[in-house]
Amino acid sequence: MPDTDPSSDLPACLRHRNRAGDPWCPSCRTGIYDAIGELPDKHAELLTYDGQATRPRQFGGRSSIDPASPSPEYDHADEIQRTLTTWAQAWADHLGETYTGRDPRAAATYLRRHRKRADLLASPLADDLGREMLALHATALRLLGDTAGDEIHSPVGGMCPRCGSTGLYRVLGPDEVIRCPHRDCGHHMDWDEYVTVLEAQAFRRRTVAA
Repeated sequence: MPDTDPSSDLPACLRHRNRAGDPWCPSCRTGIYDAIGELPDKHAELLTYDGQATRPRQFGGRSSIDPASPSPEYDHADEIQRTLTTWAQAWADHLGETYTGRDPRAAATYLRRHRKRADLLASPLADDLGREMLALHATALRLLGDTAGDEIHSPVGGMCPRCGSTGLYRVLGPDEVIRCPHRDCGHHMDWDEYVTVLEAQAFRRRTVAA
């Protein structure tokens, strides 16, 4: 008897995303935790990217970057620091703990710390936090000129609706673009279109098997 549950034909990433409280699949989780772990190093690289020495400046109760003239690199370093510490404070509030640090490396360590009874990426914070971390990381790579590492890919199931090829992959990030791996095709789609394509392909398979 054919399987009548359409979710059974979907890849693990999509099934996990549809499960309450668990918006990220294992590949996504790895990418997010890796991004969090690398952000402090990217923060440090951005501060010295133009070869000029910089120093933290205290104003308004938080540390800011003090170059003689503003630049996208300094601005993004400041955003990395603010975002990591803000999410560390939000995670601490969720756990009933206190976090008051301002150092981006300490904040990243706090977010990545293993807890047996609390999973950051299956918490109510997971969706927004994950998207922000991936976006911060991708922007840092772009500003640093690291075009080779500008995208983190996660394989997904299904066939390209244009050329029929397998090997589709998702670009991890805020836009969730699904791409065909073949340059001659070049088809890409957003997540909603991908879901529609998968469901149509699953329906055709069940119809043929019936």
